[in-house]
Amino acid sequence: MRERRHFVALWLVALSWTSILAFHPRVVTHTLGFLSIYQGRQWRLGKNVTRFGLANTLALGVGELGLQRPVGFSREDSLAAIQPRETATDLVPGAFSVVTPKSLVVILLESFVDPYVYGFKLSADPIPNFRALAKRHELRQVIVPVFGGGTATTSFELLTGIGLTELAAPTHPFLDLIYQPTHSLVWTLRRNGYSTVGLHNFLGKSWRRNKAWPFLGFEKALFLDSMPGAETNYRGFPKSDVPLFNRITKEIESAKGPLFLYGVTVALHAPYFPRERSTDTIRVLAKDGERGLTRRRKAQFEEYLRRIQQMDAELAPLTTLLEKKKIPFVLFGDHHSYLGKLFSKDRTEEELELAKHTTPIVFQRDLAASLSLPKKFDMSCLARGLVTALGVKRAPIDEVVFRDCASKAPPSDLRKNLFYDVFHSKLGFEGSTP
Repeated sequence: MRERRHFVALWLVALSWTSILAFHPRVVTHTLGFLSIYQGRQWRLGKNVTRFGLANTLALGVGELGLQRPVGFSREDSLAAIQPRETATDLVPGAFSVVTPKSLVVILLESFVDPYVYGFKLSADPIPNFRALAKRHELRQVIVPVFGGGTATTSFELLTGIGLTELAAPTHPFLDLIYQPTHSLVWTLRRNGYSTVGLHNFLGKSWRRNKAWPFLGFEKALFLDSMPGAETNYRGFPKSDVPLFNRITKEIESAKGPLFLYGVTVALHAPYFPRERSTDTIRVLAKDGERGLTRRRKAQFEEYLRRIQQMDAELAPLTTLLEKKKIPFVLFGDHHSYLGKLFSKDRTEEELELAKHTTPIVFQRDLAASLSLPKKFDMSCLARGLVTALGVKRAPIDEVVFRDCASKAPPSDLRKNLFYDVFHSKLGFEGSTP
């Protein structure tokens, strides 16, 4: 009888939480501060779930799920759009591509932002090495599609050159769209003779990276089980990114030709519950309650500072190697953590949203000199910028799929049709790589 009462009690608790999640998501996402449901302003399904609840959203909007081919269009229209033209740009060699190695290393830094953007005084600078690197090269800002989580969505925009807002469909791309060879920046560089390597020091099954990355063109996709020495915390996340940086170094040293390497860190992943506080921990010089900084949130912020300081130190040997070998590189933060709630509220809602979706990005100076991107740009514009700066051969499909930041017009029906065929009919793989 006692066990039965326990079972009924647990069942009622589970039903209560399920009901809250399904019908009253604001309690979860705002009152309790869980942000994973709302993956950012760009993910329409996430926004509807936050507003109406999971059950209501699925009941009312299941017909909208997935991409839709525009009325009156077919795959033939997409094929016609990627046919070679005399005016197509086959090769645009610039000074950069001639005088420097063609290899390219791009590293996504989990939850990395400049902590000073939140407006609090700190007892010390937690990222002195990154700041010095930015001065030696070029620091810009990138607008990412997510806030509080959603690393894979930022990766999607970088690798495909397609903005999530352009898809106009509620989707998480790695889960919903990447199920076959899919045109990408990776395939473009692979077509130009690059070896392509994707590295992430977490589980390959997380967001289906072990399936999606090969479809996006990575010849080698390695995850936590390929990086010995990784010690995990109580949540299962690695405590350090050193095993990843060691593997990146190994791939660079063993490369026989031009290499495109994409690395994704994870040690700075939330949550930030302090468990290893010490006397040399960087402190937030603010009183409890100042600007909404509760004692609990202050302790979390200081734990974030401890771990970003650790990342800054661990990253330094790798950036030194890249500079020594004069390898073009890009380093950027994928999104703000939930600590983005610390932003000062003395700004408009639009300004606050933009700030919460803006992170730092550093380009190697020679690469930066050849980039035709503004000081602040959308992540989905980077693929076109990189292939242009590298001076690699571009196929017609690159010209029509990679987003052009110079154009402010909404995607045409033809572009939407191209998206449908890129993800659903292997556009560009008609007999060979795209």
